[in-house]
Amino acid sequence: MNDAIRAQVERFNSVEYDRPILISELEKLLDKSKDFRHSMEFYDRLVFIKQSRYLAPYNAFLAMQQRSDITFVLSAYKWESQYQRKPRDNVQPIVIMKPFGPVEFVYDIKDTEGEGLFDYFPNLPTEEVCRRLYPVDGWIPPLEHQYQIMVFNCRRLGLKFHEALLDPRHHGQAKFVSNRLRIPKKEVTKENRLTNYEIQVNRAYPVEGKLGALVHELAHIFSGHLEGSPETQQSKDDSELEFEAEAVSYLYCYRRDFKPKSEQYLSNYLKDGWNPPLVMFETILKALKGIEDLSKDPAEEKAFLPRKFEVGIGGYFGPSYGIELEGTTLIYTASSNMPDEVQETRITPSAKAWRSFWKTCNKIGIWAWRDNYEETGVCDGTGWSLHIEQEFRTLHCSGSNAFPDDDPYFEDFVDGYPRPFSRFLKAISRLIGGLPFE
Repeated sequence: MNDAIRAQVERFNSVEYDRPILISELEKLLDKSKDFRHSMEFYDRLVFIKQSRYLAPYNAFLAMQQRSDITFVLSAYKWESQYQRKPRDNVQPIVIMKPFGPVEFVYDIKDTEGEGLFDYFPNLPTEEVCRRLYPVDGWIPPLEHQYQIMVFNCRRLGLKFHEALLDPRHHGQAKFVSNRLRIPKKEVTKENRLTNYEIQVNRAYPVEGKLGALVHELAHIFSGHLEGSPETQQSKDDSELEFEAEAVSYLYCYRRDFKPKSEQYLSNYLKDGWNPPLVMFETILKALKGIEDLSKDPAEEKAFLPRKFEVGIGGYFGPSYGIELEGTTLIYTASSNMPDEVQETRITPSAKAWRSFWKTCNKIGIWAWRDNYEETGVCDGTGWSLHIEQEFRTLHCSGSNAFPDDDPYFEDFVDGYPRPFSRFLKAISRLIGGLPFE
């Protein structure tokens, strides 16, 4: 086993990795249904799209349309550079769409030769291999955070959304608004495309239930189930419409690492032996794309100016720095340990600078930082505070000689701080035009 493969094996066996493997009800039933898998094309593709989070949903579907026995695909370059494998001679490549380009050729693990990770982990589920080879880049937002962002983005596009105390059997509902409030179809734009709809979710549900319910109801909207189209209503009954919406929820939730509460709905169809037509994926993937767009952090997209922005850091025997937002201007102060030595500067960051700052904040996960970090038994040292308020989230935390991700077992420090906190301070410095903030 060469050094590259050995390093990957050690990484696979690392005790640091403790994320649960999400095995769905569909996969359990598929495993029990080997004798009639010829009728499971739809479900096989659903599971493959769900597990292949390193591929865009459309590309995952496109790949499996070409090879029904597909497991894990990479380009020839990645197979060779990362895993010392190469495609066998005369193997037909799989075609997928390439971002900012026409197409890209990829190859399944079974069509390659050489050393490989799969040889050492014969019992490892394919989904787990995908997750470990392609971990999520950066911080995974908590469900509460994902829910808040999606609700904010929906309301920004005109959706009339609210939580209500519903019957425990009902997770939510979507419907047209009344005729009096509805805008004409010719006036619907990209910026107000949800104005004609209303969604309720059950207030009594936990956040994962509310997020799954919101995705399910949005799937009805993006799938055209509420538009009253004669073609849609004539060709699909209510159970098929519900199936499509739940399939979207299934893909969305699993690709974001949480198990949807109502997934049993899909497995019931499998138990009944119904094999949905593959053409249904056109509707499902289109709706999934629309909902995934609503999951994007709006601060990165629109450079949202916060309502409140205050950051401070300093020591008893060293310099201290502070920032406070006033209108669109940041007031920067820097002082030494002498009370009469205070520098004040005013900076108005550009929209690009704000977007870059929020992107860094999301990558290092500041929205999951605790309220307080403190090392007991230390009187002097470094204190810091952070208070951010946006339309859709608030963060208020502080510390004294302790910082987020300050783990004594992993000495990943930069400039005296844990790496995420150091990256945050550098992002602040870039936001204020390179002025010191440490």
